[in-house]
Amino acid sequence: MHWAYVKRGLISQCEFLEAPFDAVDLDICEDVTVRNCQFAKAGNDGLDLMTSAVTVVGCRFESCGDKGISVGEASQLSLDGNLYRGCQIGIQIKDSSQVRAKRIEMQSCTTGISLLYKNRLYSEEGSIEARSLHCNGVGQAVAGNKRFRVAIDAIFLDGERWEP
Repeated sequence: MHWAYVKRGLISQCEFLEAPFDAVDLDICEDVTVRNCQFAKAGNDGLDLMTSAVTVVGCRFESCGDKGISVGEASQLSLDGNLYRGCQIGIQIKDSSQVRAKRIEMQSCTTGISLLYKNRLYSEEGSIEARSLHCNGVGQAVAGNKRFRVAIDAIFLDGERWEP
């Protein structure tokens, strides 16, 4: 599914199963909410954002071929209570994108949160601010580039609180 230039949109209680590429693309969208949806076995990303302002609440991203959520090109993303299971990357934040999150749960992902500087057109740093990140069976909780600001109140690895 592809939305572009949408203002004040709602995607609620949907299942996106076995999409051959990205399950949902949101490009240049404003004030879109994705609530209580399942994204499973997408060939690439479960949800792909470009220059968008989006809220994602109570969703599950399972066995996505690449990323559960890809946040790029100066997107603004608010997350609350989402599960990422069996994805290569749970959440990837790119190019001046800003993410605020509560209650992130990662299970059996290669990388939980990936920070990537990809496009030279975006010179400002990206960021993630999160209240808690719970990782079980995750190879790397947070990985990536120093051009990003990372503030996570608490990280739990396989049930144990991680202290840097």
